[in-house]
Amino acid sequence: MDNNFEVYLGSVFDLAETVVIKSDYSARIMNASLQLLFPGSFDPLDRRTWKYYLNLAGEYSPVDTVMSVTSIDTLETITFNKTNLLTHRATAREYRYGSKYYLELVSRYPDQEQLILGILYPVDLDAAIAAPDYTILGWPSHLVEQQEFSLMTRLQAWLFGVVNRWNNKNYRLLGPNDLPVVDELYEAAHIAMFTCRLPAAIMAIRLELTNTNQAHTYHIKQYLASNGYLDRYVDGLTLKQQLVLYRNIRWARHNAGRTETFQFLVKNTLTERRMPLTSIRMAHNTENQVEDLVPTVEFKRIQENEVMATNRSIRLSLDELALKQDPVAPGNESERLTGLEKERRLFTHSLSNVVQTKVLESSVFDYTDSGPYTLARILMSHWLYLSAKKRYNSFIRITNPATGEIIPLSVRDAFTFAIYMNTKMLGYELTEVPKVVATRVQRLPTVMPEELMKVSHPSLLGLDYATELLRYQPTIDPVVSIDAFYEKCVEIFRAVTWQRNLTAYQEHDVRRGISHGMMSRIYADVVCDLADVPGQLYADWFQEKSIAIADFPEDNYPELYISIVNACTGVDLTNTTSLKSVLTMMVQMLTELSSYSLQFISEINADKIQSAESATVRVGDLDGALSGDYEAEEATIGPFNVKGAMSHHATHNVNDAVRIENYRDTIKDAFVLELPDLIMDAGLMRKDVFLWDVSSCTVSYDSPSETRLAGNAPVLGIQSWLDMPVAERDEYANLPALT
Repeated sequence: MDNNFEVYLGSVFDLAETVVIKSDYSARIMNASLQLLFPGSFDPLDRRTWKYYLNLAGEYSPVDTVMSVTSIDTLETITFNKTNLLTHRATAREYRYGSKYYLELVSRYPDQEQLILGILYPVDLDAAIAAPDYTILGWPSHLVEQQEFSLMTRLQAWLFGVVNRWNNKNYRLLGPNDLPVVDELYEAAHIAMFTCRLPAAIMAIRLELTNTNQAHTYHIKQYLASNGYLDRYVDGLTLKQQLVLYRNIRWARHNAGRTETFQFLVKNTLTERRMPLTSIRMAHNTENQVEDLVPTVEFKRIQENEVMATNRSIRLSLDELALKQDPVAPGNESERLTGLEKERRLFTHSLSNVVQTKVLESSVFDYTDSGPYTLARILMSHWLYLSAKKRYNSFIRITNPATGEIIPLSVRDAFTFAIYMNTKMLGYELTEVPKVVATRVQRLPTVMPEELMKVSHPSLLGLDYATELLRYQPTIDPVVSIDAFYEKCVEIFRAVTWQRNLTAYQEHDVRRGISHGMMSRIYADVVCDLADVPGQLYADWFQEKSIAIADFPEDNYPELYISIVNACTGVDLTNTTSLKSVLTMMVQMLTELSSYSLQFISEINADKIQSAESATVRVGDLDGALSGDYEAEEATIGPFNVKGAMSHHATHNVNDAVRIENYRDTIKDAFVLELPDLIMDAGLMRKDVFLWDVSSCTVSYDSPSETRLAGNAPVLGIQSWLDMPVAERDEYANLPALT
């Protein structure tokens, strides 16, 4: 057996030993013993009080001994129960089934292993009581992979089949006081028999699921290992990529060299991970050929997938292309210096003006931690801040390199030690334990929307906007687990990103500044004193913490510093793969799977990209003016000439939609005797001429002639006009400016 199979076999046995299978018969047998040893410890008619079901749910029964353990997180003594393990996550992780801590706990409480398993992997109490006998109630989630969604269903069907075939119910009869009638060991022997067969059943079901989308990772790796040793890439692939490669690897090898095969491989390697791919094509540039007599050799990038390359330059010179290939092989640099002119002549005098090269390029920008508020800074600042405020109380362990002694340190003391090493690596030695500023940390307690309104005005950004800013802001409760600290910092990072985006959406100059001020009010810069007593010297601090600093060589400071930072911030608990390693892996795999003799050039920034906020000038309130004359030809009604003038002053909110005023309705409100209706019906003015409000308008009419109005078709309002005396008509024909 190789190591991979041994690891796989161990996980199978772990699953078989920890899967929870209901046996109400066992619960009754247990009750019979408890009735003799601890009478009155349970209610025979209420299964919620039975020890068997309580232990399955991870709860203590009245007859159980309360177990105490030393927390891996805080080094304090805690009760071993479900509630504490939810908080002390490192402790729960170290006490997993089969670990050293688990075996030590079982050796201390040998009669309570079922309770220990129930605390580690609890099931629902009511569901356990209601389920039929031999129902699989639960299992450790980490022992069943996410794609194996039918594994336990199939195992349950197998188990019911075994029970129906081999279990004789007549031998399971219980008499008075829940004592066996026929054979007291029959049920125990039956359970032992199918339990022994569980590992083989699990392996058989997984073997049945090979060549499907539910295949276990072990089978995927072994299959890919037999097809070009591709198993070494599996851990760096997503589940989708693993299954696609697992399903199609034989097809890809049998159809090597075909265009659709290459496109399939590109799609499921680089494109799937959002990485660009461009090919390089030579082309003759004849723009200066009259003077030079020969064309200029240029190389053009051709996009091979839909992911945009970070290098936006389309054209390359031969020198630039050759320089990019220096890292591909050791001799490329010397060959470039000596043989480049020969290549230039061959391309220049090529019979074809377009030549496809074998060079493929993938250039990527790694924007990890490129924003102004990065997760790394949030982790470091809140590590200092929360530990100084005693809101983060976990412990880590470092090893004395000289003696091998394990030294426990609180995360606060670990930061103090890390600061000393960091300054020493920079060439300075601290003699006194310093005060350090924790920059941009979330204020305690978390601010409320009403407080943010102190730097705003309701007419610009109201309470609803302040509430929106705080939508994802977490509440910082005391954390004792490094896992919980990391997750809390991720929540803060999400909130910061949300607030920055909301602020960036504000294009009004004043609103932009107010939003930035409201966002900044959620956070603060806090001075944290790392000394236990004022003016404490590092020599005294090391002695108090039992750290023999002379045993720690300065050459080991960089490695120890990084290990402390990773341990205290929780970075070493997250399995993150750098974008650079993913790009390298995708290119290598594509190279191996392609039958073409291709040269891949991959480029990625070596250092982090620091994002600078945009310095775009933003505007606020603008003043505008508009004037115009409106004339109409002679009409069939009296007011045949209408002249208008208007002025306007408005505040334009660039974040909101412009308010559209109805020009017709505004004029209608200003006239008397429904003359606007008459004007509109006569076709002298159209609705919605402008999108401006009218604040003043001067209208003048030429005196209408009754003879010109005689015999005209009835128009809305014309009769009222004709009934007016001539003097009154003249009065209305010379109306003053409307306001």
